[in-house]
Amino acid sequence: MPKPNRCFRCAMFLIGIFYLGGCADTESWAGHHQSAQQSYRQEGENLEKEAIRKEEISEYLKAASLFSDAARDRLRSAKEATLLGNIVKTKKEYQQAAHDFIKASDDSLRAEGIAIRAQ
Repeated sequence: MPKPNRCFRCAMFLIGIFYLGGCADTESWAGHHQSAQQSYRQEGENLEKEAIRKEEISEYLKAASLFSDAARDRLRSAKEATLLGNIVKTKKEYQQAAHDFIKASDDSLRAEGIAIRAQ
């Protein structure tokens, strides 16, 4: 018959292993979402830069498309930030996505104005 003290130590050891394993899974989950959030944010920023460049050379339809793609990536970034529980980043990403959608709309209207003048 094993001694009670030894059983207690074995039980505590097993609980500790399961606890640490759970922490590792949580860290892995959070790291995945944090990486995805940063990736989507970077994609959105790169598309915004390209859209601004296209906008400057009067390619309004291409710029509008790029701004809407950037907004989509910003929304994905906001979703990942929400899963991480980061309310500040979520709000910032949603505001930036709204700004990008407005820019896409403006560029689309500019392209329409150019098309109307060309007729």
